[in-house]
Amino acid sequence: MARAKKTAKISVLNWMGTLLLCSIPGVNLIAVICFLIFAKSPSKKSFATAMLLWMLIAVAAGAALLLALPEQAAELANLLREAAAQAPAPTPTPLP
Repeated sequence: MARAKKTAKISVLNWMGTLLLCSIPGVNLIAVICFLIFAKSPSKKSFATAMLLWMLIAVAAGAALLLALPEQAAELANLLREAAAQAPAPTPTPLP
């Protein structure tokens, strides 16, 4: 009879670190790809696969919205430009 492979349990601290990395924009994509390639745990690989799929769904939905509503996207961009132009420039504080 074939024995089931014994996999080490992933600790709560490990999952907390994983979620922290996945919450940082830019780092999350790199972390998810690394988890997908290098993770030994099947649960970590499944998590990375699910996160990557959600990221792809979000990018596709955003692109679809931009293509479906170009006037609203341009209006939002102009609104953001105006708000940025009206914001006061930060003044540097002198070092002691």
